[in-house]
Amino acid sequence: MRFGLLGPLTVSDGATASGVTSPKGRVLLASLLLRANQPVPVDTLRSALWGERPPATATASLHNHISRLRRLLGPDGEERLSSTPDGYVLRTGPGELDAEVFDGHLDRARAALRRQEWDTVGRETAAALALWRGRPLAEVPALPDAEPRIQQLVEAHLQALEWRFEADLQLGRHDGLVPELAHWTAEHPLREAFHRQLMLALHRTGRRAEALEVHQRLRRALVDELGVEPGPAVRQAHQEVLAEAEPEAAGQPQPPLPVPAQLPADLGDFTGRVDDVRRLEALLTPAAGDGAARAVVISAVSGTAGIGKTTLAVHAGHRLAARFPDGQLYVDLQGVTPKPPAPSEVLARFLSDLGVPDGQIPQDEEARAVRWRTLTAGRRLLLVLDNARDAAQVRPLLPAGGCGVLVTSRRRLPGLAGAAHLHLEVLDDADALALFAAVVGVERTAAEPEATAAVLACCAGLPLALRIAAARLAGRPSWPVSALAERLADEQRRLDELRVDDIAVRASFQVSYRGLRATAAGTDPARAFRLLGLVESPDLGLDAAAALLGLTPRDTEDVLELLVDACLLDSPHPGRYRLHDLLRVHAAERAAEEETEEERREAVRRLAHWCLVTLTAADEILLPGSGRPDVAPADPAHPALRFVSDTEALRWCERELPTLLAATRAAAAHGLHQPAWQLPALCWRRYMSNGRYDEWRTVNELGMRSALLLGDLVAQTHLLNSEGALAWRTRRFEDAERSLTAKLRIHRELGDVPGELSALGNLAVVAEHQGRYEESRDQARHALALARRTGERATEGTALTNIGNCEHRLGNHEEALRHHHAALVVWRELEHGAGVAMALANIGSVQLHLRDYGSALLRLREALPLTRTVGSRVNEAEVLADLGRAMIALGRPDEARRHLDESLAVWCALDRPEADGVRALLRELDAPTVPALPDHR
Repeated sequence: MRFGLLGPLTVSDGATASGVTSPKGRVLLASLLLRANQPVPVDTLRSALWGERPPATATASLHNHISRLRRLLGPDGEERLSSTPDGYVLRTGPGELDAEVFDGHLDRARAALRRQEWDTVGRETAAALALWRGRPLAEVPALPDAEPRIQQLVEAHLQALEWRFEADLQLGRHDGLVPELAHWTAEHPLREAFHRQLMLALHRTGRRAEALEVHQRLRRALVDELGVEPGPAVRQAHQEVLAEAEPEAAGQPQPPLPVPAQLPADLGDFTGRVDDVRRLEALLTPAAGDGAARAVVISAVSGTAGIGKTTLAVHAGHRLAARFPDGQLYVDLQGVTPKPPAPSEVLARFLSDLGVPDGQIPQDEEARAVRWRTLTAGRRLLLVLDNARDAAQVRPLLPAGGCGVLVTSRRRLPGLAGAAHLHLEVLDDADALALFAAVVGVERTAAEPEATAAVLACCAGLPLALRIAAARLAGRPSWPVSALAERLADEQRRLDELRVDDIAVRASFQVSYRGLRATAAGTDPARAFRLLGLVESPDLGLDAAAALLGLTPRDTEDVLELLVDACLLDSPHPGRYRLHDLLRVHAAERAAEEETEEERREAVRRLAHWCLVTLTAADEILLPGSGRPDVAPADPAHPALRFVSDTEALRWCERELPTLLAATRAAAAHGLHQPAWQLPALCWRRYMSNGRYDEWRTVNELGMRSALLLGDLVAQTHLLNSEGALAWRTRRFEDAERSLTAKLRIHRELGDVPGELSALGNLAVVAEHQGRYEESRDQARHALALARRTGERATEGTALTNIGNCEHRLGNHEEALRHHHAALVVWRELEHGAGVAMALANIGSVQLHLRDYGSALLRLREALPLTRTVGSRVNEAEVLADLGRAMIALGRPDEARRHLDESLAVWCALDRPEADGVRALLRELDAPTVPALPDHR
């Protein structure tokens, strides 16, 4: 809902406005909104509606008005407008009441004003003013006790205007201010702030005489009506107008300005960044007649330490030099040092560089900035501001229109109004190789391609690391590239190796790290950076990061966004965060140095346990009734995510598979062996469904190692089951049989009948795939009998499926159908999506073999969306192939080709040999005659 007090009273559900037509209805709603989320006594509401002498029926009438208002508030009206022991309370949520939103913007503007962050002041006040629709509660009859709040909002509106005008003045946005300020000075002839701002706006747009007239008018009004002189702020503005007297105004001839050429030397081996260079050139070269040529053009280049910001800016500056005939100025703003130069100091240097004698350089920073803008007006000057601390350091240095500015910073500079932002990423593989070869030599690089690739992988596309690695080899011509590759392979020594002379990757990172400061809420971005180094994951979601850091998701987002702004962290998508490989190595070093072993271990424990409880929640939806390890309850501070559908649970699992592997690896490394085996025991089916066998193998090996270290037989059975399934999927049937037999033996030793059934069922599957159909069927029948005796319904469904498959292989198709239909009944009873999809696909497959194409088509079409819902890519590809076969048999080649193409795409994505069979079908389909239906088994 949206409620509006700032103007006529309004109510909206976000899409349509709801009318409050009766006067008393508007009074009632206004009275409640003025005290939103607070109980309002019945007496107060009666007085608001009927004055000091309400009629005898007032209470009953009030109830009627309340009921009508609840209906207006929609389905949750009863909850929103509830009764209290002595009155009523209207509940509004964050962002629903415009007056509260207005106050929030103003509070943030006030805080930014204290910090002199004028871009934030301007942004927040503009947002507040956009909510203002006129005098609060216009058209609502007068309310007792409401006037103080209304006057407070009116004054806040004027304050917001004042701060917004001040931000525009501070940021040099003088054009367009004069008409607005003229209106508000006329509306408030005694408000000194508006008059001062109008004077400055007139003066800075060349209307000095009018500025002086504004001062005289204000002074007369103050003296005549109040008997006082203007305050110090107005007097200071008056002095600024009077003091501005450039030599040109006096008709004195001006000497020509010097033409500085201060850019550092360009690199002869500059490599890559073609698109970035072109973008900078395009931004800083407005088309002829373009209005942008009259405005200062700012390109802000940001990126992490060592990413090549300065190199790019200098290279682009040299390429652009001819387009800025009045010269190029360069300054290192030393933004990462403890005491960077103040803008006033830099302005003095610029003025001097452009020929202003020292004695004529103003002492005040604002006066220097005014002189600087005056001096650069109408000139084509390129300014390279390297290594800026923040937007506040840059703003006073901006020249007048017609100039170009290139700013580099280790921080993103969103507060730099009007700037085009370019955030540098690491070099791609081709550019990284080209840079490395340019320094080391093409022949030497090509002679050892594998070693070169290993070195490039360790440098992870960071230009500084690549240059250092290349320089080390260039200085050691007798070294093979493989020698450096071996040194860099040890992650704990990698940053030690990436240094040459006085240049080092670690030192560059450390400067940014030491510049991190705690947030206002007390969260420490430096500690967050350290803890992120404990997990080797491509990226982390917000909730996972919150568990790792031990913070709420909101505080986590705040602290991680600070790291993003500091270019120590990337955010590839909203709510996801990524640490560059070398930065992760540095973060891990800092964690080992500055966090205790117990602190590191506890951070990893929090993450691993959050992954466990959330993975369990997803597994319970995706595979109900399946055996899974018992996991401790969630930590209340970091509860498991809850999923409302198979699709939502599946999407989370697929997205977080790298995080689950990283959490397993970190848990094992920190001796947390319980979660280190439980995570693989829970997530292996997700790796199987997605065909990610290498990651599956890695996570399983980690889990088994931890299970063996714990001596936990139950844990070993879970991992042996996963190990057997992996061997089966990769057609290593003897290995699969060995793992599953070991699992069976442990279950029998423990007297675990359900586990024994599971092992027997899986051994039956392996026997089937080895062509031992009768043996497989006998094992499955044994498992079926035990399952029915013990009531293990999931095992019963698996056994029925296995028997059906074996009967089909043995040519007993009607028996196969009977068992698959029985399995379908079990899986549907258990609401087991994967089982239902498998049973439907099996029924369709048998019907296809029996040439009952219409029935097969129905079953396969029913199975296909289910395989996608549960995320079984292998089963999806099989069903698509069978649908293709059915369409061939039905004489529908176009539909057959579509299904076969989709099946081929899945098999190719999984890198599976089954793709060859589908290709053969497609070739036959493209042949002049329609192929006979092949035996798809």
